[in-house]
Amino acid sequence: MPKILRTTLLSLLGIALSFYATPITPAAVLEPWLEDFDSRSTGMQVTDIEPAWSVTGGNAADATVQTSVTSSGTGKALVLTGTEDPLTVARTAVYGGQTPTWVRFMIRPGVGGEQRMPPTTGIAAVSFDYTGKILANDGATWIETGKTYDPQSWWEVIYKLNFNSHTYDLFLVPEGSADDFTPVKTGLKFVDPSKNSLEIFEVGGAFSNAQEDETYIDIVTVTYVEGLGFATAAQTITQGEVSTLMSVQLQNSVGEAQKAIFDTFLDLKTASSGGEFSLTEEPWTPITQVLIPKDATSVSFFYKDSVLGKPVITVEESVDQGWTEAIQQQNIVYYDPHFEVLATSPQVSGTSFPVSIYAKNEQGEVDTEYTGSIGLSLTYIDPAGGSYNITPTESSGFSGGVLQLDVAYDDAGSIQINVLDLADTSRVGTSGIIEVRPAGFQVQAANYQVVDKPFSLTVSAVNSKGAPTPNYSGTVTLGIESLDANSSGSLGTASVTLNGGPQTIETTFNAWGSIYINAEGGESSGLIGKSEVLTFHPHTLSLVVTEPPAPRDFFYIQEPINLALSALSYTGSTISNYAGTVTFNSAAVLGLPPEVTFQNGQTLSLQAVGQLPGTYSLSAQDTASGVGSEDYLVHIKEAILKVASTVGAVGGSVEVPIYLVDEEGEIIDAESNTILSFLFDEENPNNSMNSSSYNYPIQLINGRATLLVTNTEAETITITPSFPFALKVESGTVRFGRYATKGVGVLLWRELRPEPTDSE
Repeated sequence: MPKILRTTLLSLLGIALSFYATPITPAAVLEPWLEDFDSRSTGMQVTDIEPAWSVTGGNAADATVQTSVTSSGTGKALVLTGTEDPLTVARTAVYGGQTPTWVRFMIRPGVGGEQRMPPTTGIAAVSFDYTGKILANDGATWIETGKTYDPQSWWEVIYKLNFNSHTYDLFLVPEGSADDFTPVKTGLKFVDPSKNSLEIFEVGGAFSNAQEDETYIDIVTVTYVEGLGFATAAQTITQGEVSTLMSVQLQNSVGEAQKAIFDTFLDLKTASSGGEFSLTEEPWTPITQVLIPKDATSVSFFYKDSVLGKPVITVEESVDQGWTEAIQQQNIVYYDPHFEVLATSPQVSGTSFPVSIYAKNEQGEVDTEYTGSIGLSLTYIDPAGGSYNITPTESSGFSGGVLQLDVAYDDAGSIQINVLDLADTSRVGTSGIIEVRPAGFQVQAANYQVVDKPFSLTVSAVNSKGAPTPNYSGTVTLGIESLDANSSGSLGTASVTLNGGPQTIETTFNAWGSIYINAEGGESSGLIGKSEVLTFHPHTLSLVVTEPPAPRDFFYIQEPINLALSALSYTGSTISNYAGTVTFNSAAVLGLPPEVTFQNGQTLSLQAVGQLPGTYSLSAQDTASGVGSEDYLVHIKEAILKVASTVGAVGGSVEVPIYLVDEEGEIIDAESNTILSFLFDEENPNNSMNSSSYNYPIQLINGRATLLVTNTEAETITITPSFPFALKVESGTVRFGRYATKGVGVLLWRELRPEPTDSE
């Protein structure tokens, strides 16, 4: 029996994860789990590792511990060897339902030859597909992650499970990658949204007898860390003195301490230029990094600062793990005379806000006798620099040691206000961090625009005075507000990122009509902006005129001329919502209305009719924008259909010539398509005559036709032709007698130019 070609399976948490119906009690601290196979015996089957492991498909002998292929180059890993039977291993345990739950493992996937069906139970799944693509499960279907893989490369697969929203984020990190810790997909739906707890981890191998079919698994973990948090309270620290011990711990979403599954390095940062950290109080050794050892939950350190103020201390993982950082503001004080500076946060750029400044004495009390003058300056926190200053920069007027002062800052970002006694520069003070937000956004673009044509759009964060705030950074979401009921298009760009002033982008809009472009973003829903009215016009009009029947290049008077009119975008597509008004030149002489208004944007069908002979230039023009179609030359001719009178003998056949001539008497030899009909008027109306037109259609060929007429008695037949259009016709007669007289026929020929030959 040949081997079955399977998908490159690495299916985790999809076919792989199931859940408890009842959530784990939040008060129960969940223990992390690690399996790196290093402590297992080489050759050990996965089912012998511990009771929690099992083989849910295939032969247990094909899932063994080995040393030749590992993610780190040392230690051991589990190999799933391809066989004819699908091989799947699983570990069942009470992992719980804490949000977030992180599931991580290293994989070197094999390659199969058939796509695995998406799971129908569990939480989440990923598949290293036989096509070389990495697929993720989103509810009931596979979707592409945008990542591809080579069969002999290691990948770290990371799931961040959210049991509140029943969604997960997926991270795919190739071996040796220095990429940022950014998910390739976010908000992926659980396979079974009713599941509230994790209880199964499952991995399947790939099966193929023609390709690399071994799948290797290494370093599998389940953890619950949401971020870092201070386990000690914020401190008031004397300037230049060492703080009491500070502790930071790993925490889950409800603040419970979590064990480090590996040695975990943390970076220590302070917003103060005079701040330092040390593991010991004596000797003091400045550091910028600390370690939480494996199986520990926290680390402790000391802090001191030579600058007065309220610096923010930040602790974050040294290698990004997707955790939130620990943030705490300290208070650096000293009891020499100084200022206490108080202001609320956030504030609006360009708008004055109150600052309370207290002069303090050596005892830390308000110095009610102080009446000095002060200077004010800024410390830029985020970003760390800027060109704007606070206003005013100097002030006085203390009363009882207190000054209530209105200040303004015309830029955005996080700042601290510094106060300095102008007479005694040792007397200083610093406020806490003040976040200053823009007043809104300014959106600018030219008013006249063309559908689907790229145009420049400039978005700026501005203060309450309408001036730009170059220190603002953030992503601004763009949207439209239509002024026309039928304008439901969309912008080609959904957002713009501001970082250091106005940002100009190229974008498009795919509908006709007038709109506002709205900008919204920032830290509050009130941060918005709106452009002036932008009106989007057609790029051109398409006027298609149906050509006259070949070989004619002209139309007759009163002959219908079919027109197709549509509005086109810059890319040449029909504008589906166009509702503009269009005028025509040569409208009156071609029987067109002076103007037409589109109703639904589709191609408009019209019919013109020439009134007078001549050559006319026909074009259409949009009344709002002035854009128009190309000119089309319409040639109109007046024609006369003539029957040449002749004579013939009773009982014989008479050929009656018929000619189509123009207004100058010239035969129109371009006409070869028209079918003629005739009205016969007998002198003696007794149906003694007969004609070829009774049995066969008579068609003009090169402007000529011949009608056969017979009669059994002597009389005159009047023949009147009929033409499809409202052309002039001239009747002719056939006089039947005992003998035919050619002289009459010859005389009639000479009425036409050019004269017909005898052969005609």
